[in-house]
Amino acid sequence: MNTSIMNASKMLLLMTLSSLFLMACESGKTVDPPAIGSSSSHTPMSSTPVATKETPVRIHSFSANQSTATKINLGGSILIDYTDTSVTDIDSVSIGNIEFQVGLLENGQGYNIGANVEVLFPPQFPVERAINLTELGASVDISAFDVCGEIFVDIVVYSGPVENTSKYRSVEKVTFFKDPNVYCKEPESSSSSVEAPKIEMESYQATLTTSKTSGHVAISFETGQVFTYSELATGKDLIDAVLVWENGFGILKSARTAGMDGYTALTGGRDTKFGEEYNANDNYSGSNVPPPVYADVFTYKSVEMTEVDYLSFGTYYVVQTADYNSETQKGFFAFMIAAEQKGRNDLQLILTVYKVK
Repeated sequence: MNTSIMNASKMLLLMTLSSLFLMACESGKTVDPPAIGSSSSHTPMSSTPVATKETPVRIHSFSANQSTATKINLGGSILIDYTDTSVTDIDSVSIGNIEFQVGLLENGQGYNIGANVEVLFPPQFPVERAINLTELGASVDISAFDVCGEIFVDIVVYSGPVENTSKYRSVEKVTFFKDPNVYCKEPESSSSSVEAPKIEMESYQATLTTSKTSGHVAISFETGQVFTYSELATGKDLIDAVLVWENGFGILKSARTAGMDGYTALTGGRDTKFGEEYNANDNYSGSNVPPPVYADVFTYKSVEMTEVDYLSFGTYYVVQTADYNSETQKGFFAFMIAAEQKGRNDLQLILTVYKVK
């Protein structure tokens, strides 16, 4: 079912979405893998209105980006192209309405999953010139529906002169993937499964700087030991990460990556990986996780980054060092930027680090 953004006085608008995607699979293309909990329990969706042959509205950079464990932000802009000479009434055109449609895409067919688009700051129609979707606060809560797989969002923009703001239609689409290995795992039978013991963690603080002449630039996450620039060679076998200064920014790099980027004392060093943390960033950003702290409080999709360049106060990341063991969680760490002090040519951070007891 389609719903529209109708009134700016409504501070919260849920637009129930249906969808399109009636594209037939082209020959030679692989068939989409079956989605978890999909077409067998959801009805096919009718097609989205198609764009009119002539339309003065352009939808630029329509995008869907995951900002938290459960939130997909919609971005892009909607502009009226007043230079479009094919539209005879261009001078009187305004944006009259917007519709979103969301669904599951499986084997070229769209299915209704009961999803909602949330718009925090709906505009008052008609709108002249432009609308920024990021400023509207448009997003999809992926925890609100129980299917996984390829999810699509379509946007239909209606425009025209004041007396007929639905004269023209512009249509754009974007897709994103809801990972079944993260969001749709099959629950284990209580009769056959034994709950794994929780792995408790403890915390400590460490101070790092990008300065090569004073302070500590590197850290061993396991021991909490920090190292000055002159100690990199002797500490190479222990050092997991180095805080470096590049192009006006502080960057936390794995020892191996730093060794390839000018810190030659660490050439061939420890291959540490970083990942974006979700749960702690959603619930404890800027504060410590309340005790007792267990490893499963930190959630993430993958730990594959060799460097982290967004080092802002309150942000959490997870770490897997070269010693990582998935069963014991040895070599697994999480850290929060507890404080930051940026100078003209350097950065100092205080990290709150969580490690397995």
